[in-house]
Amino acid sequence: GGAHAALDLDGAILIALDNDPASAASRASARAYSESAIAEGQLPDPMLKTALANVPVDDFNINSEPMTQLQLGIEQAFPRGDTLQYRQRRAESLAGVEEANAATTTLQTVRDVRRYFLELYYQVRAAAIVAETRKLFAQLVDITQAQYGSGRVSQQDVLHASLELARLDD
Repeated sequence: GGAHAALDLDGAILIALDNDPASAASRASARAYSESAIAEGQLPDPMLKTALANVPVDDFNINSEPMTQLQLGIEQAFPRGDTLQYRQRRAESLAGVEEANAATTTLQTVRDVRRYFLELYYQVRAAAIVAETRKLFAQLVDITQAQYGSGRVSQQDVLHASLELARLDD
């Protein structure tokens, strides 16, 4: 047989949390919303505008026409009012919601692992107690049968001890 490593409660909780896709997804969403909040608070990138005016259509030579102009400009959009601030707050709030979801999922996972661990511990201990008790009842049946053979107890006592032993096996 292979070597068996005992798994304690803390180890079981760590394994469950490492393999819980729901809390990992919530944490990833929280990070995404946090990064989005930073972007939402920024002004949009400025845009470079270029234009040519009065270019002659016969030779497209900019220098031949004294009126030709090269126009350069930068355009920056400014959202109305406190739009950026509200967008940023909204994304921060969504990040907070996802962080709370992740924390809730983590707590639920820890709770479930503890409950299952305690249930398993109970079942193992109960099985050990039944096995120990079964030995005692088997001895009681042997003793009762020996006493019945010597006439000290009735057949009903032997049947009663055998019935208790059978009930343990169930």
